[in-house]
Amino acid sequence: MASEPKTLVMLLDQSEALKLIREQIGTTTTTSQSEPKTAVGVIPGAKKPPAKQLKPRPIWREHQLIGDSMMGRLASYLGHKVPYNREIHSKQLGLITHGQTTGRLIGTLHSANSPPLAPKVIVMIGTNDIAHDTPIGKAISNMKRILAFLSKRCKEVVVLTLPPVPAMEASFENLSKFNTFIKENSVLEHKNIKVVDMAVIFGASTETVKLDLFEKTFKGSNKKDLIHWNQDGMKQVLDALKKVI
Repeated sequence: MASEPKTLVMLLDQSEALKLIREQIGTTTTTSQSEPKTAVGVIPGAKKPPAKQLKPRPIWREHQLIGDSMMGRLASYLGHKVPYNREIHSKQLGLITHGQTTGRLIGTLHSANSPPLAPKVIVMIGTNDIAHDTPIGKAISNMKRILAFLSKRCKEVVVLTLPPVPAMEASFENLSKFNTFIKENSVLEHKNIKVVDMAVIFGASTETVKLDLFEKTFKGSNKKDLIHWNQDGMKQVLDALKKVI
């Protein structure tokens, strides 16, 4: 039998070669299309970096300050900026909120979005309850819940009693009841609670209150204050705290 022409063999070989090339190209393309795309600069299989953890604030001597505008002013005096929160229409930093009541603080502490809590805290809350005529029984009940919550979760809790605010002279009786609860009950119920009595600094009654330790007017206006402690008052508060922490 006569052999096939060499040209035909070469054509067949080239045809087979092209077929193989096409198959290889097709396979490669299919494989590359099936692979998931990776973002530029991302290492395949690498874990996502952990979310940035918020730190408890404001901190002074390893203790987090908690409370209302009284503690907010103390934080500012210590060099912390307490920004205005447009969502709640008040200044806020951590667990300090200007205008905060005991009830509101309870809600914040139990909230899923509550700011982080430090192992050691200094808390003063209740002035707005007295000022807004919250029933004293309710205010004391709220304070009891706050102290129980903090005592369970913190290594050390320093509680300030409420100062005898001159502008709230008509409410001194309720203020006295509130402070009595803090001084007599909180320490007995919780071993990790310390109490700093503000009466030692500011006076205990309308007759003994030290007016020179309170702001006479609100900053930038002639509106009467006599609610918030001034710089001299805050300095004495810090001196008293230094004796227990």
